[in-house]
Amino acid sequence: KEAESFMRSIVALAKNLATAKAVAPEEIDAARVDIARAREYVKKYDADIRDSIEAEIRAAATELERAELEMGGAKPNYLKVVEHAQLANSKADAVLASARDEHEAAERLRAQAISVLRSAEAAYSKAQEYIEDHDEDVDSGAKTHLRDALAQLNSAKSSGYRTPDDLSKRIEWAKASQKS
Repeated sequence: KEAESFMRSIVALAKNLATAKAVAPEEIDAARVDIARAREYVKKYDADIRDSIEAEIRAAATELERAELEMGGAKPNYLKVVEHAQLANSKADAVLASARDEHEAAERLRAQAISVLRSAEAAYSKAQEYIEDHDEDVDSGAKTHLRDALAQLNSAKSSGYRTPDDLSKRIEWAKASQKS
């Protein structure tokens, strides 16, 4: 019985090695493609994505290098090659998913900034019209609030869209102008 079990283990290991040897180049290629995709996406939407994601891409690339080094050895351990390549691929997939999430969040923030800015402009315009139409009835405090609101509105308009933090500031200024 022990001998049979041992033989089954050897046969199973031989099959696993043959499979690993056959798929190793494909796994390496897949990891290489996914790392390239992640790098391209991060480069394209760099302003929307945290800088630390570059370290995650490097970690995936390091796993790919390990797979390639093992594959290039005199007697490659194909199980290790596949393990490193799959890990590289998995890390690259995670980076790409995270980068997409961050970019989409920045897009939502941009849309929110535009919406809040429009609302602030409309509120300012209404207040300005009211103050102009009822000049005798309005005290100087209301005119001061209107000037403050205009300053906040101008700050919101002039702030950029470079990073999610910029967008958050723009939204804050626009909301502040509505309150003034």
